[in-house]
Amino acid sequence: MLYDVYIKSVDLRNNKIGEKGIKDMCNFLKSNKILLNCDLRDNIGFIGKLHRNIVIKLLRNLKLAKEDPRIDEQKWINSDLLMVEVPEYLIEKIQNKIGKVTS
Repeated sequence: MLYDVYIKSVDLRNNKIGEKGIKDMCNFLKSNKILLNCDLRDNIGFIGKLHRNIVIKLLRNLKLAKEDPRIDEQKWINSDLLMVEVPEYLIEKIQNKIGKVTS
């Protein structure tokens, strides 16, 4: 999935993924700029700062997708999803909270 440009959404809900598995997903999302949605709800390790880290990485990916000039050619992407505006101050606020938690 690291180099897959077609998978945009992954549903891993309720799979008993622990904290290590969620950390692995965070690390994966550091380099993956394609994934736009990752449902990890109802997993025992999906808590607190790990949740916020994943949200920030997915918001980054949405922002990159919106800026991609090829997006109109990719009919399999729901362009309504890319209409959501995420205020920059909100992203910064979440990043600052993560910094305080991890410091």
